[in-house]
Amino acid sequence: MDRRIEKAYRVESSQPRSPRAELWNTGRRDEWIEFWRTIVPAGVRTFDPVGTEEKAGFDAATVHAWAGARACCGSRC
Repeated sequence: MDRRIEKAYRVESSQPRSPRAELWNTGRRDEWIEFWRTIVPAGVRTFDPVGTEEKAGFDAATVHAWAGARACCGSRC
């Protein structure tokens, strides 16, 4: 591959990787929720699953989402 093209596709970041997937996959619910608390505003709104009525608030977007998804498909989500 041409070195100019190779360099153009390389992604470098000084940002640390998000622990979201690891916390989810290892079932660390409380840590997963606390991670989201650092980036999601308390007034967040969501449609989960898509096509349902709007849900509002941090718990609806995280705590309830965890319970629903884990009940449905465990750590495979």
